[in-house]
Amino acid sequence: MKKLTLLSFVLFLLMAGYTNAQEVIEVVDEEVEGKKQMQQAYNEGIRMLNAKQYQKAIDQFSLAINASPDFDVAYYNRALAYKELKQTDKAMLDLKKVISLSPTSNNAHFVMAEIYFEKADYENAKSAYVADLKLNADRAISHYKLGEINFFNKKYEAALADFTKALSIKKDFYEAYNDRGSCYRMLQKYDEAIADYKNALLFGGKSAFVENNMGSAYRLKNLPKEAIKHYSLAIASDPAYVLAYNNRGRTHLDMGNLSLAKTDLEKAISIDSKYAAAYNNLGNVLYKMEQYDLAVQNYNTALKLNPNLTSVYLNRGIAKEMQRDTFGACSDWEKAGEYGFSSAKTYYESTCHTK
Repeated sequence: MKKLTLLSFVLFLLMAGYTNAQEVIEVVDEEVEGKKQMQQAYNEGIRMLNAKQYQKAIDQFSLAINASPDFDVAYYNRALAYKELKQTDKAMLDLKKVISLSPTSNNAHFVMAEIYFEKADYENAKSAYVADLKLNADRAISHYKLGEINFFNKKYEAALADFTKALSIKKDFYEAYNDRGSCYRMLQKYDEAIADYKNALLFGGKSAFVENNMGSAYRLKNLPKEAIKHYSLAIASDPAYVLAYNNRGRTHLDMGNLSLAKTDLEKAISIDSKYAAAYNNLGNVLYKMEQYDLAVQNYNTALKLNPNLTSVYLNRGIAKEMQRDTFGACSDWEKAGEYGFSSAKTYYESTCHTK
């Protein structure tokens, strides 16, 4: 059935008994003009969003929504603008409105998941990613993010499956190769880890954190020279990459290269003076150099910066014993034993007097 022209519609109303044609025309024109203004506001909102003028985009999308309260894509794009401005509560309200208006909306669940993920609300993020995958089964990034959540929760087998799924969809997804490599490393499958790190470098290019991860896989595989090589490549890629200095220093310590270890660990501390692990490892180097006072000072700093670095109590206790500070050593070993270090319990039981 063809739509009536405006003139035909007016004639129809006149024949039906309506006599004020001008009033009718004004009403119809107002509706058309309202839709026109709504579309103009939306289009301007999109232009502002693309120009990264987020508050102006929000203002325009709000005008469009006021004209049409069920305008789902206006809510969605306003949510994107709110997200960019870190107004996540408002973004969430808009995304929930989108889902209520259009349950099969392609992207609303994904954006909601990203907001939850950025806030480290991993349970809600996981639910939102799962909801997104029901609508977009081949969205590689959602599989990847589920893998990250499972990795954070130490569910390495589940994370492995998620990263593998992401890679089956996106063959050059270098972050997924890196993170799957880390899953393999945590599962003590070092050859598989190394293979994935190599693919991460192949598809992602030079990367300090991938080289560092590769170094750690080789170190755990008891190939310290290969580990040193990759830690050095990480440092060459990023001369301020503190983690690689710490790890290379730790590996030099394992190999008995005390001077090189000391240099690396001091460099790590010069880059990040609050890096507790580096102080602990430097304490271990100084202990090996028989500089017990300096070792204890570094252990003290490590614990001050990170009281949860519980292995320091064991190490400091050993250094204190060499200082002939039996009381201090026993106190540290007792605490280390409480944290589950069996060797500390042995030291305490064999050396310290108990009541």
